[in-house]
Amino acid sequence: FGKRELTEGGGKQEYEETVLETAIRETFEETGVEIEVIGPNFGNGKTHPIAVERYINKVGDMIDIQFVAIPLTTTLSNEENNKSIWMSFNEININDEVEDDIKNKVKKLYEMYK
Repeated sequence: FGKRELTEGGGKQEYEETVLETAIRETFEETGVEIEVIGPNFGNGKTHPIAVERYINKVGDMIDIQFVAIPLTTTLSNEENNKSIWMSFNEININDEVEDDIKNKVKKLYEMYK
């Protein structure tokens, strides 16, 4: 969960692919986990990102678009970067390696979608 894994992966949107399709494909490529994007949806039939950030890193000029999703599979393959791990909600909150902004986002999303 969070920016670190995705920015280091350096995924990109393919030609004629929607942003949602990109999120689903990149999640699978980076982690081996199939997902279903579940929100947020503001009653207009479209799923919206929870965050959009632009920044520059070692990969280049990046736009990070984040959605809320649930896993359809749970086996991590880590073929691309070997950095993905599963953490419970409680483990995220006590892990010193998880950045505070990620912890705060997880708490907020947990309350919205529990």
